[in-house]
Amino acid sequence: VHGLLTADAGRFALIRLVKKELKMKLNLLLQKFGKVFEWVGIGIGLLLLILIISSLVLMAIDPILPGGWKLDAQIFVVLVSIVLSVAWSFLPKLRVKFAELAANIKAIVNVILMFILAVLMFLFTCTNWNPIPGVVCSIEGAKALATLIFLAVISNYTTYGLTDPPADVKEAKASRASG
Repeated sequence: VHGLLTADAGRFALIRLVKKELKMKLNLLLQKFGKVFEWVGIGIGLLLLILIISSLVLMAIDPILPGGWKLDAQIFVVLVSIVLSVAWSFLPKLRVKFAELAANIKAIVNVILMFILAVLMFLFTCTNWNPIPGVVCSIEGAKALATLIFLAVISNYTTYGLTDPPADVKEAKASRASG
């Protein structure tokens, strides 16, 4: 009887340990998702600001471009992705907080934001609110836009990697790497 009780106590202790470990891992996962959603929220605000300003600028300069030139979806997507990347690198306070994030969280945030950009561009064009040249409201248009977003993600990563970060960003990255 004593041996059975000891074995049961050992099993219960093991079950408690496994539950505790699972709870810790779940909390860690939720923290990472929380960070992703926090930065996606910040990024959406930034993206909307960039999108609105870019749309207004593009509409203003489009008539004065040389004959045959047109600011279309390709240029628009690449410009917005580069501006977003530069914002992550150079906006005070935001740049340090973004630099502290793990690389995988930064990547997820940027991919989600580029996807949101595609959806907004598609909606702007399909609702005729602010049609973007080069975006077509069809399945083929959505596929072409997905290809553009893939290119935008690449230009976003390239720009972020090529920009020389300010000293406070380098310090934040170093502190993240050290622990």
